[in-house]
Amino acid sequence: MAGGHGFGHPDYDRKSNEEYIEAQLQAYISRLKSDKIPINIGIEQPNSADHKQWLAYIKEVKKFSEEMKHNAEWTFVGVLISQTYKIMQILINKKFKDDDKCKKDLMTILTNSIPDDTSATQAGRCKQVYDHITDLILKLEDQKILIETWYPLLNKASVTYHFLHNSNFKRKKKFNLYEEFINLLVSEYKK
Repeated sequence: MAGGHGFGHPDYDRKSNEEYIEAQLQAYISRLKSDKIPINIGIEQPNSADHKQWLAYIKEVKKFSEEMKHNAEWTFVGVLISQTYKIMQILINKKFKDDDKCKKDLMTILTNSIPDDTSATQAGRCKQVYDHITDLILKLEDQKILIETWYPLLNKASVTYHFLHNSNFKRKKKFNLYEEFINLLVSEYKK
């Protein structure tokens, strides 16, 4: 790409950061305009200057916050996994003569479900996530592991969208740690 500004170039990083900031600000504005009341986490704030009470309070709030982040992230990732799995099952039942045709049709259906208002960058990332999820499902299905077993294990491992996107290119090469992760999923199934 002659004259282009790729990953690692200051202009690329600045643009990426600007897109992130704009998206976050839009989300914040949307929340401020919403009628929804913030969730009360049920942890009472200390009414003193005792640092030990504040430390305990902050630890509990941080723990709660991490759980909420995990649950929110998994809700999205879980839906993408379920969507991919269900569409795969429907296409498999069509008995394609060519596995490549089946995967191509699957990817077409999945990418057509990306909302129109998604930026080109985000749509590209989503396609990579779908590709990763598809191959992950195929690996687990080849091991005769049912979704009822591996889906909760992926949740337990806290597999994230960011991980699925960023590791997509690397897993296609000889990547021992990724293979170890898959083998652990298989061994957890056999317990």
